Amino acid sequence: MNHGRPVFSQIMDFVPHPEFQRCVNRYRGDCKVKDFSCYDQFGSMTFGQLTHRASLRDLVTCLGARADALYHMGIRTRPTRNNLANANAQRDWRITAPRGSVGGRPGVRRD
Repeated sequence: MNHGRPVFSQIMDFVPHPEFQRCVNRYRGDCKVKDFSCYDQFGSMTFGQLTHRASLRDLVTCLGARADALYHMGIRTRPTRNNLANANAQRDWRITAPRGSVGGRPGVRRD
């Protein structure tokens, strides 16, 4: 039995939370949001990418199977398909874009 942190939460440690929060504030990503934060969306979508999930339904089913471990993975709110679909459609894509390559060239920022 594993008594340490989940591997996914260790991977998410490479994302600097203060820098991510600055991007969220800059693009008003959490404006008028009650439960499902940008960081929860980012964590859910990152998990989907790393585990090769084919659809939002597949991703939500996989995360729901381990709902007791979501908090330890860094995801505070259990995502639903509707929450993920609405968040992906309404939130600014620049929040989760890599900071160094937004303009196509490293080091160029286009805000």
